[in-house]
Amino acid sequence: YPTSALTQAKSDTTYVRISLARQDGVNVPKYLAGNSTATINGTKAESSVEMKILNAIANLKLNSNGSPINDMTHIELYSDKNAIQISGDYELKTLSFNNLHTGNISVVNAGLDGEARVAMFAGSGLRFGVTPITADGKVYAGINSTVYNIAGGEEYTISFDCQLQDSEAKIGDYFYSDFTHS
Repeated sequence: YPTSALTQAKSDTTYVRISLARQDGVNVPKYLAGNSTATINGTKAESSVEMKILNAIANLKLNSNGSPINDMTHIELYSDKNAIQISGDYELKTLSFNNLHTGNISVVNAGLDGEARVAMFAGSGLRFGVTPITADGKVYAGINSTVYNIAGGEEYTISFDCQLQDSEAKIGDYFYSDFTHS
C-alpha cells in the first residue's frame, strides 16, 4: 500500500504480526517491508517500492571441548537481559514496530550438527546464552560474553564453547523452560 492509502478503516490491513520465536535452525526467513511511491505523468503511471530487510541473521556455532556438538534436536537462544525481541506488530503505515514481545528463540530440528541459523530482530547491548540438547538427551550450556548491537539486514556469527551439564535431574531440582535444571 502507498502510505496515503493506509487509513484506519475496518477493511484495511494496517499491520503484520511477525514472530521469530520458533525456528528450524536452517531455513531463515528474511522479512522485507516498504512503501509504494506512485508517479503519474499524463497517461503514464509508474510505481516503485523501496524495501528494507527488517531482521538480521545469526549463525550460531556450537562447540564443546573444541568439537562441534552434533545431532542437536533443540536449541534455546536467550539474552542475559531477556531482551531478545521475538515478535511484534509491524505497521505498514509508519514502517515501524509496536507491541514488541521479548523472550527466547527456540530452534527445533533433528540432526543439526555444530551450527544453526536464526533470524533476529534489531536490538542493542545484547549478550547471548545458549542451551543445545542432543538426540541422546545430553544438555549443554554456553555463554558468549561479547556485546552485540543487532541491525536489520546484517549477518552475524556468534560462537559458543558449551559445557556438558549433568543431565540427570533429581528430586528437588528446579526445571526451567530452557530445558536446564538446578
